Amino acid sequence: MRVIKSQRPIHLVLLSVLTVILASLTMFNSCSSYELPIQLDNQGIFIPPPTASIPTDSQGLTDVSILDRSIVVDLKYKTADNFTGKVIYPKHFPALLRPNTAARLAYANKLLKEQGFRIKVWDAYRPQYAQIALWEGSGKDPDYVANPYTNPSLHTHGVAVDLTMVHLNGTEARMPTKFDEFSKRAATDYFHTDPIVRRNLAILKGAMRKAGFQYIFTEWWHFVDHEYEKYGSIKSIY
Repeated sequence: MRVIKSQRPIHLVLLSVLTVILASLTMFNSCSSYELPIQLDNQGIFIPPPTASIPTDSQGLTDVSILDRSIVVDLKYKTADNFTGKVIYPKHFPALLRPNTAARLAYANKLLKEQGFRIKVWDAYRPQYAQIALWEGSGKDPDYVANPYTNPSLHTHGVAVDLTMVHLNGTEARMPTKFDEFSKRAATDYFHTDPIVRRNLAILKGAMRKAGFQYIFTEWWHFVDHEYEKYGSIKSIY
């Protein structure tokens, strides 16, 4: 006897496909558990909400994923995929920032999503022991790694973040270099022949500037809260 397999009615198949499409279009706007209030100054720069209104952990720092779960977190120092070739952070180390800095990052991500991108975080708060490890791993090169003994990194203050962009579907956007590439190509003013790279970097820098971040000239991926002077170093945690 020939067995005929049952098939779903075509209208149910189409309905399922439509449901998946609608879910894909809305998931990046619906996955945040925190509603970020938007207020801008007279120059169009984001003003963070009161610190007390921003979720924090027991150390007073904010996990960026709490503010916006569409931000991709890929902390390079949790793996050996970094210039030292060693794992530096514990396995469950989160991407932490000062509350106001985290709010700025969430706003930058909002701006980028409107242009078809999302933020991927490579590094955020960095404990002092990690800064020492990077200093040693760089051969004590002050051009690329801050001397932890004389010039503490703003990562240890919780106000600096290393990041890149991905497309809304999570695929990598074309950017100037890989993370921690110590070369002239990593400079923010280096002229890249690929016009898409130039465009993407301009989009990233524009969004971060409007959110209240500054960038440095040697590392296109490194951004600092423009109010960084308000904050000191954080006692090493994790």
